[in-house]
Amino acid sequence: KITDRPDLYGRVTVRHLNPPHEVVIAPAESADMALTFRNVHNWILAEQEHEFFASFYAALKPGGILGVVEHRAKPGTSVQVMKDSGYVTEAYVKEVAAAAGFEFVESS
Repeated sequence: KITDRPDLYGRVTVRHLNPPHEVVIAPAESADMALTFRNVHNWILAEQEHEFFASFYAALKPGGILGVVEHRAKPGTSVQVMKDSGYVTEAYVKEVAAAAGFEFVESS
């Protein structure tokens, strides 16, 4: 539906991936913003979280924004429990994002 409202959202491209074989988000430095909804726990389960965050970073223009929506685990939750539960700590998302080159701005 987001692509149906250019008057509200501007030019939007919705991209579906085919992990683990295809993880390229978009051409290099082609996006101003990228959003991912409840996917990080799946990437952790597949042990591809670093690959996906690096792909998002490569796709974004300098100064681009990545928005991440994910179920939050309690601080201190182990990666194994994150894999088993589907809940991810905010600290782990920040760690993986920083390793890809992202700078944390804010959370809600």
